[in-house]
Amino acid sequence: MTDDEYAAIASAAGTQRISEWLRRVALTTAAAEPAERVLLGELLALRAILLTLHFSLASGEGLTREGMQRLIDRADHDKDLKAQMRLAVPSSGGRP
Repeated sequence: MTDDEYAAIASAAGTQRISEWLRRVALTTAAAEPAERVLLGELLALRAILLTLHFSLASGEGLTREGMQRLIDRADHDKDLKAQMRLAVPSSGGRP
């Protein structure tokens, strides 16, 4: 750990002992759902909805209320798995 890193941690810990602060941060982080996965999942679901809707309208097809609800349900169902897959595969410039 560099001196600058230590200073940043000490500053964040404030009046707490650094070991206590680090323990609390580590346990909180371990218990929390990663924000990246949640945000990426929502973004991928939105992308799936928009692309499907755009393709449907561009093809001259209409989308019923029930069809739109199925589209939303499918995007919601798949979003976590797709986000996990995207985050697990190192980016090589291509699609996972």
